Formats: sequence, C-alpha cells, structure tokens
Amino acid sequence: MLLLLPSLAISQYVSISGNHFVDGNGNQLQIKGVWLEPFAYNWTTWWNLSLAAFEADIDSSFSEIANISGINLVRTMIDTASIQNSDIIQKFDYLLQKCKTNNIYLMPDIIAWAKIPGMNTSDFIDTTRAMGLVDNLITTYKSDTTIFGWEVRHEGLNNLATRSYPSASIDSMMQWYKSIHDSLKRLDTNHLVSTCADVYTSYHCAEISSTYDLSDIEDFFDFQFYKDPFYWNAQKIGNKDTYGPNSYSLVSYYGVRNFMRSSSGRDMAGKPMMLGEVGYSSGGSSNEQKQFEYFDMLGKLVNSNQIAGFVFWSIRDRSSTTSTRMYGLFNNTGTEKMVGYWYDKWTISSEQYDIWK
Repeated sequence: MLLLLPSLAISQYVSISGNHFVDGNGNQLQIKGVWLEPFAYNWTTWWNLSLAAFEADIDSSFSEIANISGINLVRTMIDTASIQNSDIIQKFDYLLQKCKTNNIYLMPDIIAWAKIPGMNTSDFIDTTRAMGLVDNLITTYKSDTTIFGWEVRHEGLNNLATRSYPSASIDSMMQWYKSIHDSLKRLDTNHLVSTCADVYTSYHCAEISSTYDLSDIEDFFDFQFYKDPFYWNAQKIGNKDTYGPNSYSLVSYYGVRNFMRSSSGRDMAGKPMMLGEVGYSSGGSSNEQKQFEYFDMLGKLVNSNQIAGFVFWSIRDRSSTTSTRMYGLFNNTGTEKMVGYWYDKWTISSEQYDIWK
C-alpha cells in the first residue's frame, strides 16, 4: 500500500525497506514535499530561524501548503546565525509544532554552513564548533517522530566543480561526510541521515572516490534535480550530447536515468532515492507552460519503483521579473500557477515503470 499522507498522527519513525521509505504502520511512504521559505525575505536569508517575523512567516507558509493536497514533508535549513542563537530550540520547536498540527514530516539541514575540506570561505564555521552546536538540537529532538531525518551540509558535494577533481580531494570530502554521518548516528539512532547534492556531482563522487561510496554517507540518496543548464559546465557533467539529442529541459531526466543504469548506480541500489530539491523557473526564456511540462515529465520519473518521492523548490515565486526567483507553485502575489495546480492533483501512479530499462 502506498501512502502520500499518513492518516493518523505521526507516532513512529520513518524507516527503510529496500528502495522505499516505510511509515510506522509498515506502509510504503511516497514523499510529496516542499521547501519551506517565509515570504518576507529574499532567498539568501529565508531559512534564518532568528528572524523577528519568523513565526508569522511560518504561519503564512503553512497557509500556502494547505492549498496543495497530499504534502507530507517540508524541508528547511538552519543557518550559521540561528544555530548559534540562544533561542534556536524555541524557534525550531515552533516550526516542529506546526508540522505536528498539520501531520507533516520535517527534515532540516542542521549544519548548513559548516566548513568542509577544500573550502576557504571565512563566514562558515568549523566542523567541531558546528557539531557542538548541533549536539543540543539532536539530543532534544532525537525521540521526536515528526522528524523525518537530518540533512548534513546541503549542497556540500557541489563544491566539487569539475569532472577532473583530484581523487584525494574527493576522498577527503567524502571522509568528512562519513565522520559527520557517523557522529549523528551515534547521537541519534532513530532518524535517517543524508545530504542533498546535484545528481552529476554525486554520480562522479561515486565513480571517482577510491575509498568511499555514497552509501557510506547517506542512509538514502538525496539528489537535486533542476531544469538544465544548471550551472552548465561540460567539464563537470559532460557535453549535452552525452545524453542524446534532447533539449536541455530533459537532461536532468536522462542524467538520473543513466545514473541508475550505470555500474555505480546499480552498486548503490537497495536504498531509496529522493529527488530532494527539484525546480524549474517559469521566468526568463521559460514560462508557466514549460514549467508545467517539465514537472509532468518529472512526475512520471518519480513513478519508477526506484524513486521514493520528490520535494518541490519552492512554495512561492520571489519575484515577478527575475527568472532565478520564479520557481514557485504560486506566483509572488500568491496566485496558484499551472504547476501548482498540477502538484495539487499529482499522486503516485499505480502504473510504475522500470527505470533500469
């Protein structure tokens, strides 16, 4: 039996059975989620739990979510300022209680701005300090069944910018992720731990690393999935022709499919795959019709037996003119777009196809 939304209050932890998530009643759980973003702030600051209007914006966000049927997961990040703030538990608890009230799982990135090997940015905090700050949060909520799982350092693997990245550097980064994963699992044996990165980087890490596999750092595979070109870089993800004579709109689709058919993909089979951040702008050279068509195609991919769901970026457009801020289910005035109507009606199909073929 497939579930899009648990019919009763979430009372047990999410677990894994083969390629699927399983709820506390033993039913297969297909994820239909959204990234949470309070409306009053631009995309660089929306996840800051310390913002003065945080609670009001969370209320507004959940009012929007209520217009899309079947949502069973929200994702968010906790930034450097918030994790160091004394009211982090109070703020996080407000968000968690909203999820409980709406019977929705929560998956936060708890060390979104930790430094990782190879990074020289001065505004990120070091791993030891990040883990020390996270310890209190994990300890407080490790027995909470509304937590779907913990994410580690969102997009960190994306720093591997080229296909020719030295194997030693990849191993160093993978080792960092494994140490964080193992530390979190020692603190909390109840919840899943993963990290979200674009499919191309994840694929090449799996190909190149001589020591670690994605299975060492993720309890399930969690991929970003955008309409391409997505920071298009031939060195990083190969020439478009690698995937056949298809429009850029299809390249992510074929990239994931080819990953699953590769030896690396097959070696990692047996764990769920979530398309944990998916988006397509309706602005610039695109429009609402193209955005809708892309997600209609993506919905079919998610109906494979291997993929356990996807999470939409984002709830609402940040602008009416800037294409990089027009990824929402609703436009910037709150009017539902074509893709919002589609996502409201979308459900897992009983006719699933085999992604391996």
